[in-house]
Amino acid sequence: RVLSSRSEPTLYALTILVVFLMILLGVLMFARARLMTRLANRLDDQLGPRVFELVFRVGLEQPSRTSLQPLDDLAALRHLLAGGALMALLDAPFIPLFFMVLYILHPWVGTTALGFGVVIGILALINSGQAGGVIREGQHQRRQSRDFLLNSLRNADAVQSMGMLESLRLHWLRAHLGETAEQTRSSDLGSLYGTAATVVRNMARVGVTAVSAYLILQLEMSPGLLIAAMILTGRALSPLQSLIAGWPQLVEARLAYRRLAEMLDLYP
Repeated sequence: RVLSSRSEPTLYALTILVVFLMILLGVLMFARARLMTRLANRLDDQLGPRVFELVFRVGLEQPSRTSLQPLDDLAALRHLLAGGALMALLDAPFIPLFFMVLYILHPWVGTTALGFGVVIGILALINSGQAGGVIREGQHQRRQSRDFLLNSLRNADAVQSMGMLESLRLHWLRAHLGETAEQTRSSDLGSLYGTAATVVRNMARVGVTAVSAYLILQLEMSPGLLIAAMILTGRALSPLQSLIAGWPQLVEARLAYRRLAEMLDLYP
């Protein structure tokens, strides 16, 4: 509208409006982050003492099963609530709204953005399928490594006097190296699909810009809608990209929830 009318007052008014909306969006995002952090703290306050007692009950009733895993599981749930992965999951339901607005701007623009969104969605599905098993195995290796070390520390004097320290160290090292290998695989998968999603998102912006520019040349769009199409495309694809980056945290939290729920049911 400003380009066609060459009106400076309109430019000033629109600039002030956009700045105000950006500040408002920032305030809302900050408030949401604070709210989620408070929810995470409330979860920890309510479950923390119970999980602490659970760990001691297991240690007293079944010393061989003594583990600090329930406390780690609670920490994983708290980190999920306060982290960015859950935010991306909460933003996901609004993705169709952005694509609908893009389609209203012009069907070709909406179809182009949707095509790139489908590609990122496929990358997210492949990543979730491959990363799940790797994360579960990594958690299993980490739990074995920590539990073995914890049990060994209970008999530290006997281990030292019997000269078993080197043997125990090698046993722990094997479990620790297995954990490190699984973590490396998980990190490599996340980097691979995260980088691919970033490339596709950048290509989406270029593609939408090219289609919009063509439509402007055909007098089917105004130049101002090109800018709007670029912004909306970025907003539509951002949650999908964030889900790929935060998927390991979501999987770890889901596994932690299952383990913690089972332990709380066994020891009410």
